Formats: sequence, structure tokens, C-alpha cells
Amino acid sequence: MIYKLITKNSELSAELTQIKNAKYIAIDTEFTRQNTFWPKLCTLQICYKNNHAIIIDCLADIDLNLLFEVLYDDNIIKIFHGGKQDLEIFLHLHNKLPQNIFDTQIAAMLINQQPGSSYKNLVYNLLNITLDKTQKISDWTHRPLTSKQIKYAAFDVIYLYQLYENIIGTIISQKKENWLLDIFDELKNKDNYSVNLDKHLSKIHHNPCSTLSYYISKKLFLWREEKALQENRPRNHILHIESIKELSLLKSEDSEAIMEKIAEQFKNIKEKQIQEYALEIFEIIKQCYIEKEENLDEHLPKKEAQLNKIQNILQVLLKEILDNIATKYNIHPNVLALDNDIKKLILYKEQETNKILNGWRFTLFGKTFLDFLNEKKGIYLYDELLYIR
Repeated sequence: MIYKLITKNSELSAELTQIKNAKYIAIDTEFTRQNTFWPKLCTLQICYKNNHAIIIDCLADIDLNLLFEVLYDDNIIKIFHGGKQDLEIFLHLHNKLPQNIFDTQIAAMLINQQPGSSYKNLVYNLLNITLDKTQKISDWTHRPLTSKQIKYAAFDVIYLYQLYENIIGTIISQKKENWLLDIFDELKNKDNYSVNLDKHLSKIHHNPCSTLSYYISKKLFLWREEKALQENRPRNHILHIESIKELSLLKSEDSEAIMEKIAEQFKNIKEKQIQEYALEIFEIIKQCYIEKEENLDEHLPKKEAQLNKIQNILQVLLKEILDNIATKYNIHPNVLALDNDIKKLILYKEQETNKILNGWRFTLFGKTFLDFLNEKKGIYLYDELLYIR
């Protein structure tokens, strides 16, 4: 295997002349975000032909803009594994997501690998290679990089290149290449990289004790998000999620009691900053109490409709059919539909945005699904087996 550490722009420019001609490249990164909101990119690895890789030292005096011509070239397939965090880095650096991407973790479900398979497991399952991942937790900010780190980074991206060739070869041999067209859509949508506020708040308010407490949490969460972005610090370094819960549940409207509670949350930051944060949080809580007489219900997450008994039985039966179809085509059921996709279709019937009703999924499963909902098909039991008619 051939690999090279890149620490100069001239070295990178020379390598890019070859990389630009590649049909596909494997990409991996090493980064840290222990003390920052945004990931701090330490190295970026590219494999552009079999057993050839470069490791770019992103903490050296390197102009990463040189890479963008390659990263945003739609004619080149960019290969990642579980690439959402890698893509988030590029989105932050360039305010744009690379297109024409291939995620081996997602694509592997088309050849019946488990959803969310780790890179180590997938390399072992498909390439019969056992990876040593001990360098993953080493300090990637320390310079110079060790020979073990450089070798680890190179081998990881070289095997990713081989993993792609293995997966895409199997997909083509099984005539599933058209199924790849939409399975990476979520990774290419910028909206999926923003914070889902209600999802975070559900962690601290499973059953909101009051609309007001949920409203206070929401306001504090938005304040924390803004501060973390401004100061490039981790969210929990600004205000821990448990602290948000405690502050939202305060019963007292007494300013001293609230200020005292706020001060308890900040033990490891400067006094001046404590006062600044405390005053801002106090004003948020105070304003929420002022607004408590207004209709705050609109700030609560919408309650999701639940299936009735008959619909639950239908979901179980349809899931069984889904599993049988997945077995027939040697794919994992989750790449066809999730339980929540089935639930939403049962509740709301035809939804243009539901992936079951589009493309190859509709052909394999969606049409049968709608026939059941519209009573064009039924199920019967004979000799301990389920039959469709």
C-alpha cells in the first residue's frame, strides 16, 4: 500500500492533478470537537485509486480551498462510511454539501447488511479483514502525527475504497443499481443538519408538566444554541440539558430565587460570564412568565396519532410482508421502510412524501401496501402459513 502525508500546498496541488481524473474517491476525516461547537478538522484522507492514499494535515499551513474543486465536482463519486459528520464539516467550511455521494453504511443494507453497521464490522464481513481501531481515540491535534496514526488513517480510507468496490459490484450483479438513486437523499439535504428542537426537548420533557415549563425550555434551548454558535463552544459547556430542565420547572417568580438557581449551574466559568449568562437567562424566564397568560399551546409538539387495535394488527401483518419481500431480494427491511413509515401510511393513507409510495419501493412493496389499505387485497391463514389474495 502506498500512502503519503501532505503538509504543503505544493504537495496537495500535485496530488490533485491525479485525483481530479478519478471516477470515485474514498474520503475519511479525523476531527475533534471536545471544546468547540464546530468540529476541528485534523486530517482528511483520500484514496483515489486502489492501495493509494494521501493524508492531508489540516492543522498544517494548508489551503483547503484547493480541495473544494474535487469535493464539489458532481462527476466524481465521493465515498463515505456513516458520513453525516464528515459532510457536516464540509457544510460548515463551504456552506454547501457535496453531491454525488455514496455512503457504504447505507448502501450495505441493499446487500442485507445490518443498518448502522460499524466500519470495522463491515470491513470484516465483506473484505474478511480485521481492523485495529485503537488509533481512533488517539490525540489527532498533537503534532507531529505518529507513524501509527498515519498508517491507521491511510489504511482506513484504502479499505473504504475497496469496500465501495465490493458493495457496488454486488449491487450491480443483483441488478439493484437503480435503487441507489434516492437512498442517500437525507445526507444531501441541508435541513437534516439543523437542530431538531422538539426531539431534544422530548429528552427532558417526556410528559410536560405544564405548557409554561416546555415554553421556558424551548426559549432556553434556543438561547443556548445561539450562544454555542457565537462562542464556538459545545452546547453543554454553555448550559447543560439537565440545567435547562431544572430552570424550566422553577415555580417561583421571585427574582432572587431564580438568580440563585441560575448561579448554581455555572461553576467552571469566569465570574463575569456567569453574571452575563445569569442576567440573560433571568430575562428569558421573566418574559416567559409575562407571556404565560397567552395561548402557549402552539409551542408544544404536536401529539402523534396512535394506531387503533385493528390498525396495529394491520401494521404487524404488513411488517411480516415487508420482511418476506426483503428476504426475497436479499436486502435489509429498513432500506424499504421503517416502522414509522408504515404507521404514517396506515394513519394518513396516501402521502406523496412517503418513500414507500415512490420509485422502486413502490414497485416492491408500496403497491401491495395500498391494495391492503384500499381493501383490494386480503390475508388469510392456511396450514399455519399467511397467504395474500
